[in-house]
Amino acid sequence: MTTPSAPTYWSSPDRAFPYAASILCLIAITPIWTSRFLPLLDEPNHLSAIYIWRELSHADSPLHRFYDLRLAPVSYFLHYALSYLFSFVLGVELAHKLVLSLYVLSFPVAGWLWCRATGRTTWLCLTTIPLAYSVTWAHGFHSFHVGLAVCLFGVVAQDALLRAPGWPQVGLAAALALACYFGHPLPLVSLWLCTGLLWLTHRPGLRACGLSALSLVPSALMYGWQARATHVGAEGMRAMLGPHFPLLQLTTLTKRVLDFAEHAVNPVAGETDSRVFEVVLLGCLLLYAVGAAHRDRYRGLLLAAGMLGLYFVLPEHFYPPVYLWLARGRVAALAAFFLLLGPALRDDMRARWLALGVALIGACVPLQTALANWRFGQRMGAFERVVVACPADTQVLTVRIGGEDAITEGFDQPVFRQLPSWVQVVHGGFSPAQFPRPIAFPFAIKQSLPALHWRHHERYPHFLLPEVFGCVLTVNLELPEGGYRLARKEGEFALYVVK
Repeated sequence: MTTPSAPTYWSSPDRAFPYAASILCLIAITPIWTSRFLPLLDEPNHLSAIYIWRELSHADSPLHRFYDLRLAPVSYFLHYALSYLFSFVLGVELAHKLVLSLYVLSFPVAGWLWCRATGRTTWLCLTTIPLAYSVTWAHGFHSFHVGLAVCLFGVVAQDALLRAPGWPQVGLAAALALACYFGHPLPLVSLWLCTGLLWLTHRPGLRACGLSALSLVPSALMYGWQARATHVGAEGMRAMLGPHFPLLQLTTLTKRVLDFAEHAVNPVAGETDSRVFEVVLLGCLLLYAVGAAHRDRYRGLLLAAGMLGLYFVLPEHFYPPVYLWLARGRVAALAAFFLLLGPALRDDMRARWLALGVALIGACVPLQTALANWRFGQRMGAFERVVVACPADTQVLTVRIGGEDAITEGFDQPVFRQLPSWVQVVHGGFSPAQFPRPIAFPFAIKQSLPALHWRHHERYPHFLLPEVFGCVLTVNLELPEGGYRLARKEGEFALYVVK
């Protein structure tokens, strides 16, 4: 069976494709821009890291009292660095949204390149749009998202290298693998696995295989250095897997089959988005049936199988020294990506229009997410208006207790947990919402304030220190009589200032 000839990337037999793709891509990024505040668990935490780095570039910033700049060639750096560079033109928040938009668009763009490389209709790439809004989106794992975006293009680059080995292809593949390392370790490991699977499908000669392996060496060396620096050795690996590593247990496999859609697409709350994705999968099966009579090399299916293998065998979480939450759930979107791009539909087949129908169904996910984000933004408008009542250069203590489930009603994740980081971005000052981990933020804390940890807000009276915190922001809580007076209250948010 012959390998498809090198594609002409910048051509398409359907004049309607650029228009349909533009509209669907615009819909895809709408959830990011409908609200200043996104209801994602770690969103404010990562945004505040970019804010701190940007503030430290100003010699007169008051944040120098609390933080020192600390840059290291480790994972997570790519997300922060891109946002930091864009912030010089757009400001921190818009730069961050731009990076998130690029992540979302990476699915259809990388899918388009993959379709051209495998001889499939480019309409298939539009079916991948919902995958950007996986369960990791709800958690706000943005550094992982940037790494995943680079991983998609890295797989395409490795495929091109194996089809036409040459030094320019090696350079591009090596650069993308290294960028993937700076994004996140799990997408890098996924890229390595996908490259090995591509070797099986292409069956390259010794030169092509050697060049492909060579392109992975820089990222492997950097990963090895980071693993040693973060003490991920033999003992560390055993600790990471946790006490109950469920390797291919029947009950575990059954559960993971049933919740695959929930991990692949679930950006806000409830089961609606996951059910939409299940309809997309059913439509994909129809596309497989329509294209089954047309012979083709299904190398994408082998990649999907490899990612599904990771999904089934990885633990739920990796524990310290790495601490990687939702380990196996993170590869669901990558497995679905190659699965959706697998049907052997060509641009000269009428059935290619069915792919557009599937893509239109999938567009319901970002539309529903945009509506939920807009509603959250309306709710957070009260927060924004309340915080501005706090005098400039005054430290804010943030307290929210009294039922986190009630506070975050309508969302699967406790979206107010990192509220102190939102306070920092909107008002400035120190945020106690950071958490220790082996992979560093682009700064080090040199002085901290006696603020509350989100797990212990019931102890808030001990931290009401007027000499430290000039303002106290509360959520669904009234302060007792003492050294503060109510300055502004709107909705569930109230701001108290020193008397």
